[in-house]
Amino acid sequence: MLLLGPSGAGKSTLLLTLAGLMPRVVHAHRDGNVRARGAPGIVFQDADAQICMPTVEEDVAFGLENDGVPSAAMPERVDAALRAVGLAERRATRADRLSGGQRQRLALAG
Repeated sequence: MLLLGPSGAGKSTLLLTLAGLMPRVVHAHRDGNVRARGAPGIVFQDADAQICMPTVEEDVAFGLENDGVPSAAMPERVDAALRAVGLAERRATRADRLSGGQRQRLALAG
């Protein structure tokens, strides 16, 4: 899906809201309600800006650590996220060795 509009129209705000990050993580004034099923992911224009760890597996685990997921639950959650985006076989790969599309999928997994 593509969300298109001029600069300042609220595209990022809408996506952050749908992903449940606003106002939980990104604090901003809001008015109204949004209901979404599932847990949508966001890949911004520069997926590389969303990747911060050296390997695919570590990058996904980093997001889970920030969400307070217990260490014992991480291997299963990392594996599930990587399988969901088709990167399970690349778990030990350095993130900077992925193609652009693979980086976008890693950003979603994270």
